[in-house]
Amino acid sequence: MGRAGLLVALSFLLGSILLRPNPAQAYPNFYSYGYASCLSCHFNPLGNGPLTDYGRAVSATAISAKPLFDRQASDDALAESSGFLGTRTKYLPDAVRPSAQYRGLLLASRLQEGPTWRRYHMRADAQLVLRTPEDRMVASGSIGYIPAPPGEPRLVSREHYLGARVGDRWGVYAGYFDVAYGLRIPDHESFSRSLTGLKQNDQTHGVLLHHTSDKTEGAVHAFLGNLMQAAALRPVGASATVEHEFWNKNRLGLSVLRSSNDFRSRTQASVHHRIRWREGSGVISELGVARIATVEPSTSLAPFLFVQGTHRFFRGFHGLATLEAASTQLFRPAARYYRVAPGVQWFALQRVELRLDFGGMWTRAVGGVSNDFRLDAMGQAALSF
Repeated sequence: MGRAGLLVALSFLLGSILLRPNPAQAYPNFYSYGYASCLSCHFNPLGNGPLTDYGRAVSATAISAKPLFDRQASDDALAESSGFLGTRTKYLPDAVRPSAQYRGLLLASRLQEGPTWRRYHMRADAQLVLRTPEDRMVASGSIGYIPAPPGEPRLVSREHYLGARVGDRWGVYAGYFDVAYGLRIPDHESFSRSLTGLKQNDQTHGVLLHHTSDKTEGAVHAFLGNLMQAAALRPVGASATVEHEFWNKNRLGLSVLRSSNDFRSRTQASVHHRIRWREGSGVISELGVARIATVEPSTSLAPFLFVQGTHRFFRGFHGLATLEAASTQLFRPAARYYRVAPGVQWFALQRVELRLDFGGMWTRAVGGVSNDFRLDAMGQAALSF
């Protein structure tokens, strides 16, 4: 396995959190395949949302296993069949790029007490992108299903925006999409997303300026909140994120955010790091703190840590390892939370992802008076078109 593989294996033993993916079609650990910028594969420069033609080809030829029924298929043939209609995608107008995804989840909670089983339809989305040659200008729209209480809307917009690239380095995007901040991980229940207010359905209307070069990528985002919500609930503010490759195969980044609505204000910052040992194997991490002040008044200073390792055992099959820690207060007595668990991820063939995770979570109450432990297991199946 070598030294690099041993380091990842040790990280794997630390475990990974129980993942609950959002509408992401890739993972930031795909940096380990040599793709530093999400713009390489996504229309959205910071990731999430529909894949470009190149991104689909990468998914089919570098990320996914060759199909069991056709082990002799060439990478050129797999790339050609990666479009929405397979090889027939060439009959679509070049300016039109549709896509669709589904993800289902089977969760077994508290295995140590006799599991409770639940099934969730996590995602059922349809997207349409209109583009000019070389994706210089794009218009993207997405409609998605959410599990909502009876009587509430079950279909929502995941994103809708206009984007334009100016030369090879600059881009401007206006519309409704995720906030530019930190590692855009698909684990929307992780502390690095829940404590920062950047969960699955926390997109916002705004304008984003993006810049990329050989070693540096950054974005500044001014936002008005979700204009489909009541005005009092909309967090208005700005964020910025930057990441630079300081040495070979290592990227270090910084993110900041400030926002407020009628009920709370939020100021937060984080540092994030990505490193790849070899193709398909590496570690991503984020360390941050969020200061949240409410009108009650009350203030929390919540720190969080997220570390995730991935190791490719063979084409399409990965081991995952994530460690998380968080608290609601940095300097005052408060509950402490820790999550660890191992997982495996199999891209069995292009368009198909299968996943199994085991997650352990410890809660240490204030002053250590009482503690709680839970062990969960989760299986996922995802399809994309």
